[in-house]
Amino acid sequence: MLQRLNENKDLIIVAIASFFIGFGVASLFGGDANKGLATDPVKTEMKDTTLPPLPFNEETVGKGPQVPAKNEGAMMVPSGTNSLTAENQRAGGTVLVKKGEFSEARWVVVREKNDVGSAGNILGAGWFPAGVHENVSVPLLRATVGGEQYVVELFADTNGDKQFDHKTDQQISGVTASFSTVASASGE
Repeated sequence: MLQRLNENKDLIIVAIASFFIGFGVASLFGGDANKGLATDPVKTEMKDTTLPPLPFNEETVGKGPQVPAKNEGAMMVPSGTNSLTAENQRAGGTVLVKKGEFSEARWVVVREKNDVGSAGNILGAGWFPAGVHENVSVPLLRATVGGEQYVVELFADTNGDKQFDHKTDQQISGVTASFSTVASASGE
């Protein structure tokens, strides 16, 4: 065995030397894949893709995206204006309100449309402070279904308790937005 090792000694030395040379060349030319990222601001720029918080409890009230008034740092509060905009969207456990503008704090309520086209069962509600809100979600207690019609309405918090009650809180008449749902990725 020793004799065979002596005969192949040169071959073993060449193999070990080749390994180290190959490793050295690879690290010299390959370098660190993340090396240039810290100095190149284009590569390190990340976009925030998180959704705004759901504004339905006291901890999140007023912390959703709001549009500031032009040249002011404060939130724009229109006087006497109430409007809602909703677009067709995928079925699911929340409803996206494209834009809402409220003169006072309001409940945004999602309802299904019944067979005659009027508002039916309430699926969920979200509390929003006065101002302009864009691309906010209203959480639902029961998810929407693909291929159905729904309506978003405004309600005043009549008793001021910030607890939605369709029997005591009053609907703001004439402020609604209708939308349809499409099936989700799972086919629902």
